[in-house]
Amino acid sequence: MNILYVKNKEIDKKKWDNCLLLAENGLIYGCSWYLDIVCDTWDALIADDYKFVLPLPVKKKYFFKAVHKPVYVQKFNVFGNNLLPNIVEKFIEKIPSIFINFSVSLGCNYSEFVSNFDVTENKSQILFLNNSYEELFNNFDKAHKKNTRKAIKNGVVVNETQNINNVVLMKREVHKNKNILLQDIDYQKLLDLVTFNVLEKGGEIFDAFYENNLIATAFFAKFKNTYTLFSGNSILARKLGASYIIINEFIRKHQNSNVAIDFAGSNIKSIADWNLGFGAHNIFYYSFSKKHSAVYNFFSGLLR
Repeated sequence: MNILYVKNKEIDKKKWDNCLLLAENGLIYGCSWYLDIVCDTWDALIADDYKFVLPLPVKKKYFFKAVHKPVYVQKFNVFGNNLLPNIVEKFIEKIPSIFINFSVSLGCNYSEFVSNFDVTENKSQILFLNNSYEELFNNFDKAHKKNTRKAIKNGVVVNETQNINNVVLMKREVHKNKNILLQDIDYQKLLDLVTFNVLEKGGEIFDAFYENNLIATAFFAKFKNTYTLFSGNSILARKLGASYIIINEFIRKHQNSNVAIDFAGSNIKSIADWNLGFGAHNIFYYSFSKKHSAVYNFFSGLLR
């Protein structure tokens, strides 16, 4: 197997996206258009004319380069078919030494084959919609059924829209309420993601209203048959159960299909339990990281 490190300007995006589309482990996070939006820049490891690929999001800090996980990315893979542990090992070994730090999450656990890395197990949740709405709703836990009915009784109304700005608006509100600090450029990236995916790839937006006021929104980013959830809600929405009814309406629309909802998290028990309450199940992915060198830490301390 011939694995090459390829700079961004030399990547054939058409071949890249075709690999992602055909890969059994393809993810929206690996699509070239997605990487172009969320990364400052990204290079790649590519094997055998795009039979296997691994994106390398590059971040520069001072005069150092690092491979990192960008905002709005949960995980990557060594993308391709019939992936074996030794292939992942070869890819990891091929990461250029110019990167003083490496941190990436992969949808597989090959830690026993990959040395010199710290490995952390993570959980995410996924729900397949290949049953009728009645069967899917019956798989909600007791609290989720109650809160969905409560939202309807409270007069929460859900509409499918293409109001892209609402996604960013509600994300800003969530981050404000939780004291999460993101830069304006990060919200611009989200806006660009939603715009491209909704207009070009079939992504969907569901908004929740109470007394004609927007209180919650959910963006379902589409890649093949999987919709990855990006949601935002107000404090009032949480009291009224708006997020429950949004997920409920998406499930109702896509019942009896090969569609899946990727909840994109979480290790946090309360969030995981909320996702699992819709009948979802856990899937596992693994974070591989190499600690900063002493030289990197020394200069970082001086330049903070």
